[in-house]
Amino acid sequence: MPIANLNVALERFTTFGDLLKFLRRRAGLTQRELSIAVGYSDAQISRLEQNERLPDIATISARFLPVLMLDDQPEVSERLLELASAVRREDAPASGLPPYKGLFYFDESDSELFFGRERLTASLVERLLSGLEAGHRFLTVIGASGTGKSSLVRAGLIPALRWRKESSGWLVHVMTPTAHPLEALAEALNGHGKAQTVVEEFLGTAQGLHKTLDRLAETAGAEYTLLVIDQFEELFTLCRNEDEQHAFVENVLTAALQPNGKALVVIAMRADFYAHCAQFDLLRQAVSSYQEYIGPMSMDDLRRAIEEPAKHGHWEIEPGLVEVLLHDVGADVGRVPEPGALPLLSHALLETWQRRRGHTMTLGGYIASGGVRGAIAETAETVFYDKLDQPQRDIARQIFLRLTELGGDAATADTRRRVGFDELVSRQEDRDIVREVVITLA
Repeated sequence: MPIANLNVALERFTTFGDLLKFLRRRAGLTQRELSIAVGYSDAQISRLEQNERLPDIATISARFLPVLMLDDQPEVSERLLELASAVRREDAPASGLPPYKGLFYFDESDSELFFGRERLTASLVERLLSGLEAGHRFLTVIGASGTGKSSLVRAGLIPALRWRKESSGWLVHVMTPTAHPLEALAEALNGHGKAQTVVEEFLGTAQGLHKTLDRLAETAGAEYTLLVIDQFEELFTLCRNEDEQHAFVENVLTAALQPNGKALVVIAMRADFYAHCAQFDLLRQAVSSYQEYIGPMSMDDLRRAIEEPAKHGHWEIEPGLVEVLLHDVGADVGRVPEPGALPLLSHALLETWQRRRGHTMTLGGYIASGGVRGAIAETAETVFYDKLDQPQRDIARQIFLRLTELGGDAATADTRRRVGFDELVSRQEDRDIVREVVITLA
């Protein structure tokens, strides 16, 4: 990194841990490699970088500066030692729950932290309720990967319906298709006990789901039963049984379009799987007629998604950090945020919060995290190189390959796939080490 750029960056670092992390990354060192070089343990290096340990000035000067290749950069060495001398107990991260979800979607229990999609949530609610009046009870939430469809339906739509008088008493069931969509559907509605009996019913008639959802509503005294099918594309990427695919689609659409039925169906699906719906006549027509396409969040919406969860948890954001975040996801004035940037932003926010100074999220912590572009890579490489030895890394590579469903053509992107643990074990003698790697990665 050129010295001029580093000097600019130095002004943004306000804690020793953040600058140490930055310099270690600049030197191309993992935590383990730095710990070996300076005679510390991995845990001690981690605590130093998290501002949870007081640095010893003499050791930093004698051992750390040469390893970090700072002998010919006195201004950087001076700044690192200055910050080391200024470390205070108050710099340690204050305790509390994270206000951001990182790469996890927001679920119904996280609705109090879900901001930025209020207008879109209201639109979905009105689409569902107006659909009831028009005689249809089906809605597709469709959008590119990384636009937050799962969070929108789980933490936006469902809680909003519960707060509306006319829909507060509805039953709600949420599922993902998995490799066995009929079994997943049966378990979502009835639990594991009667799953096989229900699957056989669904295979035998397209009326099975309609009858089941109506029965559930009547038993509970509810006006309607809402079925939310998240990650609908799993029907195409994971399920290999065409008969089961067709039975699933026919049951779902029959229930949603049944005259005077008590079922409503919302599906959330990635836009690049739109063409896969063409092989099912009812599904193609329904998706074409009843859909809400999810675009990228506006700059104002992104600002709310950044600021409001922090306010809710009584965390502070250093001045200027929000503007840097918006710039890095391409949300400056006059620009549209890049597609798929939302997960990158969410992860960068969580990693920046992890590096907070007291109650404050800082620019230095954001830079040390790797930023929007580098936070995921930094997290992954830290685990891969600092936590796994070489044999474990080889196993980790195989695990990642098995967790990926290749698109197969230019029109369909690669997707994640669910696998059972046994599928990850190619040799029984490796079973324990595979389990250890999985736990570490998780």
